Amino acid sequence: MIVICCALYFEAKPVITALDLRRCNENRFVEEYANEDNTIRLIITGVGEVKAASSCSAELTYLSFLYPQTTIHLVNVGTCAGREDVKGELFVINKITEQNTGRDFYPDMLYRVNLKEMPIICSSKPVKDIESDFVYDMESSGIFTSGSSLLSPDRITILKAVSDSGDFEEVTPKVIKRTIEGKIDQIKDVILLLQTTTIGENNKIDSDKFEKACNRLCLTTAMQNNFKQLLKYASLTGKNTDDILDKMPEVTSKKQGKEILDELRNELI
Repeated sequence: MIVICCALYFEAKPVITALDLRRCNENRFVEEYANEDNTIRLIITGVGEVKAASSCSAELTYLSFLYPQTTIHLVNVGTCAGREDVKGELFVINKITEQNTGRDFYPDMLYRVNLKEMPIICSSKPVKDIESDFVYDMESSGIFTSGSSLLSPDRITILKAVSDSGDFEEVTPKVIKRTIEGKIDQIKDVILLLQTTTIGENNKIDSDKFEKACNRLCLTTAMQNNFKQLLKYASLTGKNTDDILDKMPEVTSKKQGKEILDELRNELI
């Protein structure tokens, strides 16, 4: 299941139209929309880290309880501020910096999408002084931290289209809607790609072979989870996971095991 979150209805409207979503009233704590087979849902979070975090938490907790066996991928679609020369461009976010605390968060870029990567600074208020190497928003850190409480980092994707260069007074509902509409085909392509990964989660990985390969590689629990995600990705791209598991060598340290996983990641992605 894909769960899309947008801060404003004007950001969400083009997505709702493109994916043929309809208003639903399952979760009374959020404004939500869904497609006919309930594989894609969208919520309006409101502006700011706190509202975004609480709305995402309410929706993810509800869905995890209602559909416990369903794999969820959280996608934030929204606008942001950036340099004048990147106005209108759509980016996938590879690093989130929370301006108030200086903390950094890193979405796991496991699934390759055909978009430029960009770091983002999440601020508690509109930013007028734009630094050249970042874009700016007000929700991304709240969405990521809330999502991370229930999902692995590779299951959170942040998509941001640059609507302005810091002149907040010019950011009207019309400008916001037009910015998302201009990139709606790319946004739709990413969402449909990520949807195939959630469907593919049902692909079986031989548990006995997986356990033996993890032991040979001296993997920690976190590394095992990473390994499993790589195997699922391999399965989605048509590769034989049994062959991958059988070829995993025996190493003598966790460091060597991590190096093997890094090599596998580079080979697959």
